[in-house]
Amino acid sequence: MTHFILEKVGKVYKKGCVMLYVNVDLDEVHSKIKKADLVDDGIEDEPHVTLLYGLKKSVSIEDVKRKLKGIKFGRCFITNASLFENEDKDVLKFDVECSGLKKAYENLVKLPNDSKFSEYKPHMTIAYVEPGKGKEYVRKLERFEFDAKPTFVVYSAGGDSDKVIINID
Repeated sequence: MTHFILEKVGKVYKKGCVMLYVNVDLDEVHSKIKKADLVDDGIEDEPHVTLLYGLKKSVSIEDVKRKLKGIKFGRCFITNASLFENEDKDVLKFDVECSGLKKAYENLVKLPNDSKFSEYKPHMTIAYVEPGKGKEYVRKLERFEFDAKPTFVVYSAGGDSDKVIINID
C-alpha cells in the first residue's frame, strides 16, 4: 500500500472520498481561463473523476479495496464542457464516460456515507470561476475532447489523513 500527499498541500478533503485519476493534459484548457475569473486558486490540476464523496470515518482502505475488486476501468472519454452553478462559484467540468465508473459508484455507495447526491454523474472538474462566468467558458471549451487512460484510484479518509493509492489493472 502506498501513502502519499499530493503536491497541493492545502488540498484536504473534509469527508472521505474515492477518486479515479486519469492521465490527461489539461494545460491548453486551463490556458483559456483568465486568472482574474478564478475563485481562490481555482484551477483543478489533479485530473480525476470522483467515484464517491462523503464516506464516513469508519470506512477503511480495505473496505474500499473490496468494493473496487474486479472492476475494470477502460479508457475514459472526456467531453461536453458544462458547469454547476453555485451561489459562491461556478464549477467548470467535463462529462466523463468510462467503463467501470457506474459499477464502482454502485459498490462504494453501499459503504457508510452521507453523500447528498441521488444520481451519479461522472465528471472531471476543470476549474472554479466567479459566479456567472461559467457560461462564457463552457462556450470557449466546447471543442475540447480527450481520450484518457485511468492510472490509479485514490482514497482519502478525510481531514488530514494521507491519500492512499489503490492500483488498478
